[in-house]
Amino acid sequence: MATNNSLNITLKGEKRKRLVIPNMVKKKQQKQCKASSQTISQSQQIAPFVPHPPLPPPPSEKGSYEIQCLWDDVKAKERMALDKANAKIEKAKELENEFSTAREQIESMLDLNYEEYLKGLKNCLMFFA
Repeated sequence: MATNNSLNITLKGEKRKRLVIPNMVKKKQQKQCKASSQTISQSQQIAPFVPHPPLPPPPSEKGSYEIQCLWDDVKAKERMALDKANAKIEKAKELENEFSTAREQIESMLDLNYEEYLKGLKNCLMFFA
């Protein structure tokens, strides 16, 4: 009879002797190792370790010069963008001033024309009266 990875042999008049086969022992140990590795992997899946990225090395003299050049380029581009925006704002203000003067001129012309229209109406009334 074979039970639990070991072999039991009984003969007449002999006591039971347990024979252990080396291959069975290895398989049993492998199963135990797999079970323990599965428990380890399950625990890692529950709470995995997240390592922090290493800090960058300190910049060398050449690196700091390159960084400074890049920084200067960024500042110059920002200044150019601000100058363009300011120029557009100034142009908008000038257009607004021109619009307001044109509006005033149109309103004054309408007022004059309306006054002339009223004078013309009076003249017509006098003519027909």
